[in-house]
Amino acid sequence: RWIGSSRALGFELCQAIKRVLSDGEVPVSLSKRAVEKFSLLREAFPQMSASNSTIEHLGNGLARWWTFAGGRANWLIAYLLRQDGHGVRFDDFCLETKGEILPSRYCDRVQSVAASELGDAATASGLFDLKFGEAVPNSLLASEAAARAIDRSSAAAIVFTSVEGTQPSVSVNNGTFTREQ
Repeated sequence: RWIGSSRALGFELCQAIKRVLSDGEVPVSLSKRAVEKFSLLREAFPQMSASNSTIEHLGNGLARWWTFAGGRANWLIAYLLRQDGHGVRFDDFCLETKGEILPSRYCDRVQSVAASELGDAATASGLFDLKFGEAVPNSLLASEAAARAIDRSSAAAIVFTSVEGTQPSVSVNNGTFTREQ
């Protein structure tokens, strides 16, 4: 059994997934079982637009920001949220935090945060691990980490797009999706 994680999905792939989920158009033929599963999956997500990101208010002060930006871009957005004191969980598709998410607060910061700061943070967090990295000077390692592990342009594209808000709608328990009323 392999213990580890997969590579982060890229921005373009995640945006394509969002388009399929939001408009329901699947460019291939699906089996009856796949159509049923796809329908359940679409119902599990909040109503969203292919052109905007969506902030879902989950109750108890939790918010989920559906960016579909990919892991490298969401890492940067999570980093900025943490700088504001938010505890953040994220994956390729969303960020989840307690408190209000105000994407407009990050428009300038996503572009102005220093690459060396991001590289150091990416290396320290384990996001970027270079074989024989201990033999590489820290400044070069940080520069390489910022270039390879972080997608600044996609993070900027997300914080600059308009955001839609939704009320509590979905819960996920042990991989089972349920719509809440």
